[in-house]
Amino acid sequence: MDRRDFLKTSTSAGLGASLTGAALSPSPAAGATAAEVASEPPTVLVRKTIDPVVVSDVSGYRYRNGGPQNSVERAFQGITNGEDVLDALIAGVNIPELDPDERGIGYGGLPNADGDVQLDSCCMHGPKKWAGGVAALEG
Repeated sequence: MDRRDFLKTSTSAGLGASLTGAALSPSPAAGATAAEVASEPPTVLVRKTIDPVVVSDVSGYRYRNGGPQNSVERAFQGITNGEDVLDALIAGVNIPELDPDERGIGYGGLPNADGDVQLDSCCMHGPKKWAGGVAALEG
C-alpha cells in the first residue's frame, strides 16, 4: 500500500468512526455497486469560521513591558482585527522581548554557561504555510 492509499483509507476510517454514515456523504445512487461507493471520497465537514489560537510560554502572559496588554492578548487582538497573522504574532512577541525584566528572551536575556548571550527563535505563518527559525544568535 502506498502512502496516498494509506491516507485515504485511514482518513475514511477515522471519519467513519466519528460520524454516522449519513453525515459523511449522501446516500449512494440507486443501483451503485459496492466498488463505486467505496471509490468515492467521503464528504469532509468543515466549519466556515475558525477561531484563532495563540500559544505562548509564561513570558507571553507575565510580561507587559509597561503596557496594557501581554503578548498573547496583543497577538489575539491583531488576528481578530484582521491583521496578517505573522504581523500580529510578531507585534505580540515584541512585548516580552523588549521588556528588560524578562531574563529568558530578548533585551533582558541572560548569558549562557559560557557567558555568551545567545537567542533562538522560530515562527510559522499558518495561512501561507511558511516557517523559519534561527539558533544561537549572538550580538
